[in-house]
Amino acid sequence: MRMVSASTFIFALLFTISAHGFLLGDPDNGKLVHQEKCNACHIGKFGGDGAKIYSRDDRRIQTVEGLMAQVEFCDRQIKSGLNGDEINDLVIYLNENYYKFE
Repeated sequence: MRMVSASTFIFALLFTISAHGFLLGDPDNGKLVHQEKCNACHIGKFGGDGAKIYSRDDRRIQTVEGLMAQVEFCDRQIKSGLNGDEINDLVIYLNENYYKFE
């Protein structure tokens, strides 16, 4: 029987979780991050509470991987300095409340 390293096992586990769309994070913290880091830009561009960006007919985000990439892109663009946990929290918050990807 071949032994695998712990890091190889963890990577395989995380890849499997990601591939099946299971998100790890705290949606309550994601909501706070969204209020503090995202709302001002979204309200400025879309008015109201800024949530139109998530529900519009022509939205670009079609997968959870696309959502993760967009959150990371926005983080870089506005230099918000989110850490990995905050990004995960934000992605799970957005998915649970707007996108509902499996």
